[in-house]
Amino acid sequence: MAALFFAMGAALGSFFNVVALRYDPDKFLFARAVIGGRSHCPRCRAALRWFELIPLISFLAQLGRCRRCGVRISPRYFLVELTAGLLALIAFFRFGAPDVWGREMALASLWALVFLVLLIVALIDFRLTIIPDEANVAIVALGVGIAALSASNFGPVSGSFLGPYAMIFGARENMALNIAVAILAAAALFGTLVGVTRGRGMGLGDLKLAMALAVPFGWPDIILLSAFAFIIGASLGGAAILARRTTLKGALPFGPFLALAALIVFLWAKPLLAGYFSLFGIIPI
Repeated sequence: MAALFFAMGAALGSFFNVVALRYDPDKFLFARAVIGGRSHCPRCRAALRWFELIPLISFLAQLGRCRRCGVRISPRYFLVELTAGLLALIAFFRFGAPDVWGREMALASLWALVFLVLLIVALIDFRLTIIPDEANVAIVALGVGIAALSASNFGPVSGSFLGPYAMIFGARENMALNIAVAILAAAALFGTLVGVTRGRGMGLGDLKLAMALAVPFGWPDIILLSAFAFIIGASLGGAAILARRTTLKGALPFGPFLALAALIVFLWAKPLLAGYFSLFGIIPI
């Protein structure tokens, strides 16, 4: 089952990579006019056969080159497919590697799709500094599905990647209230930043993505997610300034930082908080 998750993730990653490369901000994210048509070699323009489009395998078998003209194919294709496969695998194992199709498998599938959508968000935002609204809608829809599957087990401790630390922040009475608080918190935090910077330091796309992520992650996970995103952004932005790749007035796409922060919360929220509190002599819960 793990191999199936990886293969499906890699296949979707291959498709999403094409979408990200061909995306036109003036058209629907999955507009057929944009992403339609056969894949082809960027140099000789020859249409690729089915056996040249097998995720990961075709790239390795062809040694990263076109079969016809021999031009080197960008390693981006292989790396995106590998990343997508690993994201799906992470979601699979995060829910206990179930071996039957049940609630856990459904949750793993939905979370895998959340991270695959975040992958396409990161690719597009990095290229165009735009976050498609369609991606945010998809995250919200997936979040509703996750909430529906998790509602029966929601409680003071369960239903949060922070584990027992979630109790500190309250709003654990029911899932609907929890998600509402998360959305309002994301809107207040990012909305304030958009207003203060007048859209230069933080854009509306980042605001909408943060609010969308509040649905699957809930409260208080969205606050920790946002904090990690700012830490990552500040660290990489500072490094870029020191390396003279940008300036203080330069713009960095924030979508990739939110996507990476979401993965960190998904995997390590509880142990990271335990380590943080231990620095102050507080016994981990």
